[in-house]
Amino acid sequence: MIDDPALPILSDLSSEALSQITGVPDTGLMRLRYRQGKRAILHVTSPAGEGALWAFAGDKGRRIARRNRGSRLDDRTGTVFDPFPNDHRLPEIAALLRSWQAVAPALIGTDAASGLQMLRYRPGLSCTFRAKGLDGSTSYIKVIADEDVEALALANAAFRRALNGTGLDIAGTLGTLPELKTIAYQAAQGSPLDRFLLGSELERAMHASLTALDTLNALPAMAGRQKDVDALLAVAHAARDMVVTVFPALADASEQTLQRLREVPHMDLRQIHGDMKLEHVFLNESRVTLIDTETMSIGPAAYDRAMLDGRLVMAAQDGMPLEAVRRARAFVLQYRDAEFDWCRAVVALRLAKFHAQHPAPEAEARAAELLREMP
Repeated sequence: MIDDPALPILSDLSSEALSQITGVPDTGLMRLRYRQGKRAILHVTSPAGEGALWAFAGDKGRRIARRNRGSRLDDRTGTVFDPFPNDHRLPEIAALLRSWQAVAPALIGTDAASGLQMLRYRPGLSCTFRAKGLDGSTSYIKVIADEDVEALALANAAFRRALNGTGLDIAGTLGTLPELKTIAYQAAQGSPLDRFLLGSELERAMHASLTALDTLNALPAMAGRQKDVDALLAVAHAARDMVVTVFPALADASEQTLQRLREVPHMDLRQIHGDMKLEHVFLNESRVTLIDTETMSIGPAAYDRAMLDGRLVMAAQDGMPLEAVRRARAFVLQYRDAEFDWCRAVVALRLAKFHAQHPAPEAEARAAELLREMP
């Protein structure tokens, strides 16, 4: 698939080749993270569960396997396999699962009714679980690398105070376990935006969602994370490199999209979410609630709206009716200006990269469509 002499595992990512390395039949690739000549992290799945393959230039993989009893080394390629929940970069995941019943009261305020249900795993980066409390509550537990979970909780409380009475909220925190890099969030009230787009409330839901973003943008700058022009250009360049590596036929389209970023319009930096997805916006009759707010940033307001536009294109790719997508996009495109179009070029590359990282028979065509449909 990828010709990189330093990382021979990438030359064959078939199920047969991956199964030979993991020792688990029917292993398939879910996501690829890659730095040319440096390392590759392959998120894999099989009937036995998920895991990660870690490939490095040189002998780093062998050193890791010697240190970690839960890791399996493939001698031929020097690749390390960590079956979930073992993760040599984030051992806190396994530690949380082992101690869940004991730590649940301090984290979610009640005894656990059952074990943790894994929802999303990003090898070496994070893992999200759903938890049920004996009091009937539902909460969401995140183990996050390279984040100060106590600082996240303080920022969360500050945002909620600033948003009080506005009709916009963010999912509140319940507790933290810094020693396990773990934070617990309340469940958001209502239903995610994508469900509203399939019914009669599409207009109300889109209007409320975009009004909520206006409210967020009007806050004083509170986040420490920056998504300024330089940061977004770095995102675009890294995305272009990944797309071209996996899909060489998209080199011209990727470069043309990148060239749209040469002239930077005037942009006022505001408080933004930073990673808008349809499923990150929850609505009920009285308010909008945003989730996954660890990405809160200071950046151009148009970036969140451009992300919504891109996610709507992807929703159509996943089967959402085209007429519903067209109507929803019309609300977002009312905000179109030079800043919005500049941000859409960043988003087009970023979401094309998503398809490059998630190999599937239709992935290249979908990446090409994003580069074409977000002019």
